[in-house]
Amino acid sequence: MGDIQRAGLPAWPDGLAILDAYNRIIADVVARHPHVHGVNLHDAFLGHGIHCRQFWRAHYRAEDPHYWYCTNLEDPNDRGYDAIRRLFLIEMAKVLPGTNR
Repeated sequence: MGDIQRAGLPAWPDGLAILDAYNRIIADVVARHPHVHGVNLHDAFLGHGIHCRQFWRAHYRAEDPHYWYCTNLEDPNDRGYDAIRRLFLIEMAKVLPGTNR
């Protein structure tokens, strides 16, 4: 949501725009290289930030309303790292020869 000040960090009005620009650059690189595969962490992590227990929010995840970040709001916690591992394994299974697709 871009309101990191609610977690005690300084407000960063351009934060979401910068994150979006980085994600576009990564998507452009993936699109230019056929052997590079993107893994969409953004969508998986939506709803698992500082507002994860607020059921009235648009990205609330009733099936897993847990926080996936460390206290610095930047690094994943164990639950977040598990999600990243799972997403990478799913993508690898899709693209590696001899795996079920």
